[in-house]
Amino acid sequence: MAKSKAQRMREYRERKNQQIGEEEWLRQERNRRKIYFTPMAQMDEDKQLKARERNRKCQQSFRKKKQQQKGSDRESLGDRGNEVLPQPSTSMQSNENEVTSLTDT
Repeated sequence: MAKSKAQRMREYRERKNQQIGEEEWLRQERNRRKIYFTPMAQMDEDKQLKARERNRKCQQSFRKKKQQQKGSDRESLGDRGNEVLPQPSTSMQSNENEVTSLTDT
């Protein structure tokens, strides 16, 4: 069966890693990926606004997906999702309504 592009790339990266060593490979990868990143300070105002708008839309869609996933997780739990678990008391003082002993001394 034919290999997918992802499989071919994975094997290529492994071969390159073995040929030149991991440290050199990582250095080359860092340098290769740096060209895709432009700091906001170096962009003009129009490009900054476009980049911020794109980031805002991506972040909103990510949050929406996360909320939907959280909702579906609750649905899969059924009634257990709304359970309130008892919390241990953090106060060391005794409560005035608390019964400490059944016998009077």
